[in-house]
Amino acid sequence: MLVHLEIQAMLPGHLFPVWENVREHLKRTYFELQLQLQGREDMALINAGILSADLGNLDEAVAFFDRVLEKAPNHPGACFTKGLAYYQMGKFKEAIELFDRALEAAPNFQEAQQARRMAAIALSGKEEE
Repeated sequence: MLVHLEIQAMLPGHLFPVWENVREHLKRTYFELQLQLQGREDMALINAGILSADLGNLDEAVAFFDRVLEKAPNHPGACFTKGLAYYQMGKFKEAIELFDRALEAAPNFQEAQQARRMAAIALSGKEEE
């Protein structure tokens, strides 16, 4: 008896159908592509985390950013993107700490400066409640 598999999706630009969880397939494919294109595992992990966050899985995104931070605790990109994930989770104090770490490593990181200001405003609003 042959194993019966149902096609989950036909993705544009893919020769074969996706037989598994489409989101997992996209994340793995994106990670592998980024690793090939950039040759930098840190950026591939950050981009995989961003994709996870875009798909609504913030906990998984944080896990990707943590993998970078294990090797480089003050990696500005990983600190920044993890801070954004925490901001979306409503963890404003933790987000501010991460934005501060990103700014220590890269003082002119404008996006981190703006995100820190937004998190500080959100935190002050939360404390007033």
